[in-house]
Amino acid sequence: MDYYEQMVALYLTSDPHLFISPQYPLKWEVTGIVEPDFVGIDIKNRKVYIVEVSSADNLSGLINKIKDIYFNHLESIKQGLRNSEIISEDWEKQGWGLCFLVFVRKYNVEKFKKNMGALQNIDIIPLEATAFMWEYWEDRRNGNLYKGT
Repeated sequence: MDYYEQMVALYLTSDPHLFISPQYPLKWEVTGIVEPDFVGIDIKNRKVYIVEVSSADNLSGLINKIKDIYFNHLESIKQGLRNSEIISEDWEKQGWGLCFLVFVRKYNVEKFKKNMGALQNIDIIPLEATAFMWEYWEDRRNGNLYKGT
């Protein structure tokens, strides 16, 4: 886990209702597997997060990875989570959802949003927002993610 992933881990877990597992293997079909930087389970807000962290200048690899998962493997990943008993068969009926949570450099946020287009359930947070705990402490303790300025 690199420095930026550590900052994000602290940011995420400052909310006592959000649990994370680094590099948790998400499987699809028989042979497919992806290990995002984190998989998070937010029991208060009823969300399962696929979390990616990138301090890179060039986001093309990350963009391609997320689009591939989104368009080709999302239903299989949900089934894998059900098979692992992380989520139940009727989890969506109970108000749970699956979201991507992506942390990139502040100056890359708009470029990333533009590349994601109209895709749903993708939250993008600037890495810089995770650097100073006193800036986000109260919001995170209340279960809120970064809202921007």
